[in-house]
Amino acid sequence: MIDYKSIAIDGPAASGKSVVGKLLAEKLSYDFLDTGIMYRAVTYIIQETGLNPVEASKFFIESKLVIDFSNLENKIIFKKLDITQFLFSDKIDSQVSDFSKLKSVRKNLVLEQKKNIRKYKYSHGGERYRYKSTSQFKLKNIFGCINRNPSNKEI
Repeated sequence: MIDYKSIAIDGPAASGKSVVGKLLAEKLSYDFLDTGIMYRAVTYIIQETGLNPVEASKFFIESKLVIDFSNLENKIIFKKLDITQFLFSDKIDSQVSDFSKLKSVRKNLVLEQKKNIRKYKYSHGGERYRYKSTSQFKLKNIFGCINRNPSNKEI
């Protein structure tokens, strides 16, 4: 059996989830799934194809968009090409928030995120940590919590 572990972090926008997640994942030897990049990928599909947001958000479910989150790097594959470099532009930044607010888009992406977490949690015995915060979290407090009590799943 493969000893596979993943980490999921919830928190408010711009609270440092990606930074904290990558550092925690590295410290704990876990993988890190950046859910924000998934919304950027959907925005890219909408801009490039003209599809409506709900249809574009089904691309992960339909495996037309694939996320590779190995080695702490999140890559988005579309039509066998790595499109990650195109997801961090002013054009994407100007619309990603609008599309991510749509309930149907969020529903489709959350389904895919949960599928990824369950897949690895149950198939490979990984653990899931959940970060709850309404403000910026200090890394030393997170690491201290884990170091004192590695079995603590609520940080």
